[in-house]
Amino acid sequence: MRAVCLIPARSGSKGLKNKNMLFFDGKPLIFHTIDAAIESGCFAKEDIYVSSDSQLYLDICRTRGISTILRDPELSKDTTPSNSVGLDFLSRFDEDVVYVLLQLTSPLRSAKQIKEAMKLFEESREEGVENVVSYVELDKSPRLFTSLDDNNYIQESFAADRGYRRQDEKKLYRTNGAIYITTKNFYEKNISYLTPKTKAYIMDKESSYDIDDRSDFIGAIGSRYFNYELREQRNKKFYKEKYKEFKNTELKENIIFGDSRLVNLELDGYSNLSLGGVTLATLLENLEQYNDVKIKKMLVSLGVNDIISNYNKEIIKENYKKLLLETNKRNIELVLTTIGYALFRDSVDNEIVRELNEWLEDFTRENKIKLIDINKDLSEDYHLKYKYTNDGLHYNDEGEKVLFEEIKKRAIK
Repeated sequence: MRAVCLIPARSGSKGLKNKNMLFFDGKPLIFHTIDAAIESGCFAKEDIYVSSDSQLYLDICRTRGISTILRDPELSKDTTPSNSVGLDFLSRFDEDVVYVLLQLTSPLRSAKQIKEAMKLFEESREEGVENVVSYVELDKSPRLFTSLDDNNYIQESFAADRGYRRQDEKKLYRTNGAIYITTKNFYEKNISYLTPKTKAYIMDKESSYDIDDRSDFIGAIGSRYFNYELREQRNKKFYKEKYKEFKNTELKENIIFGDSRLVNLELDGYSNLSLGGVTLATLLENLEQYNDVKIKKMLVSLGVNDIISNYNKEIIKENYKKLLLETNKRNIELVLTTIGYALFRDSVDNEIVRELNEWLEDFTRENKIKLIDINKDLSEDYHLKYKYTNDGLHYNDEGEKVLFEEIKKRAIK
């Protein structure tokens, strides 16, 4: 059955002016939903419709190659029931179609999630399922909610804190507004996506952001900003250009490849090509740029950003092996450092750092590679010492001094 997608985009948002078109992560908010619909592969482009009362909105959305509907003013009032927009949209189709509503206020919902929800709907039809709707688990029990009287006295939830343990509460879920799937026939019959024959597609909390006001908007931006895995992929072009730029400088025969922790290191006889945020994986992708550069010694201090970017431990180990293979081909003396520990950073699991460092000790010993332990004085009990950091990851001036002295002492031997 043909699948059609509706993305409503009424102008005149009260909670956040022009919310639907505000630039979010480099493009208008609505484009995140349009692009996810396109990338899901569930719809022909012409079967993805944006419905709006704003011609400007539609003109901008049309640049994505999708269809647009200029909505009747009667369907764009604050008092207009949401089901009226859906029924009006479906009246355009003579045959039964799979009808998918994607609210653009869920910009972190992915193409993969749309595809999974569609698959769930298709596979559940034989069970008599009429709708699939996206849900997210509640992180607070209704037991903790209350109303207030005119004097702000609580009206329910008396003694809700008495013996309360979140772990004992029954799991509850709410619709997150991201994905609604039904058919034209079912929707016209039920005038709702929620019936006893509705199946839930469960989404994670992070991708369930529903932007209603500025606070939601800022929260969603923060969620995207701290997606280090995505940032790693987006920065590949930047790193490629930076390494190319470095190559065009007057390089010494010894090279330092590090991350932000080593950017300020000055070492006699070395050119420092360290870059903030860089991973070992990214370095390997760019090493071939230096195939025609004579390098005698290569000091590499990387790894923590690979952990932050969610590279698997085994992949990180394989990348160290690839680095050794590449340097051996060119008779370059390889010097490695351990991976520096962090202090209470949610993106860095020090247990993973410890495991990799123990592996590095064995790896360097077996392959006769010099290993500089940068954690010897900077860390204690597998944690970066508080006095050496301002943010739990990077070193302060005192920490840099300790780090650089250790590297200088060991690297020149």
